[in-house]
Amino acid sequence: MLNNKTKARLIVFSAPSGAGKSSLIKEVVSNSSGNIDLSISATTRPQRNGEEHGRDYFFISDEEFNKLKDSDSFIEHANVHGYQYGTLKSFVHEKIQNGISIILDIDVQGFNLIKKSMEHNFCLLY
Repeated sequence: MLNNKTKARLIVFSAPSGAGKSSLIKEVVSNSSGNIDLSISATTRPQRNGEEHGRDYFFISDEEFNKLKDSDSFIEHANVHGYQYGTLKSFVHEKIQNGISIILDIDVQGFNLIKKSMEHNFCLLY
């Protein structure tokens, strides 16, 4: 449970590939006191060498992804280069309930879905 002094937040970084999002996010997370973490996306993309399920991505089948999508289990989801990617609501909610702010590193499609779904509770920083 959160205490009154700490309010975890959902932080969204969205920019084109190569804009420096990952470098900025790594710096923010490494300089946090453990109260900010990077979200882990679910994907239908094949696992690459050195990647670990639950650390880099949640690697799932197209069938499982579609079931989760149909049951409204994603905050956002997008099809990128023929693979599906999405942010699981359960992952984000668990972190926030434990006082950990979550950073999403997402593409423009995902950003627009989040913005639309949270139109009354959305703050843009430029």
